[in-house]
Amino acid sequence: MRPVAWILFSYHLHAETSTLRVRAWRILRHIGALSLQQSAVVVPETPESVRKLRQLQELIEEAGGETLC
Repeated sequence: MRPVAWILFSYHLHAETSTLRVRAWRILRHIGALSLQQSAVVVPETPESVRKLRQLQELIEEAGGETLC
């Protein structure tokens, strides 16, 4: 069995961006994210998860939020 590499992803959204917050949660759940704390997750490193995280990162930053990946 091959070891799994993980990506740490943390984000901050403003309170008024609840639609984006739900969208982020759905995307993260879809790619297998495990919650560490509120807005901090680890995601298995796969080509799909890397692509989705980059897309999510762009969405969050365009809305004035912050990300750490």
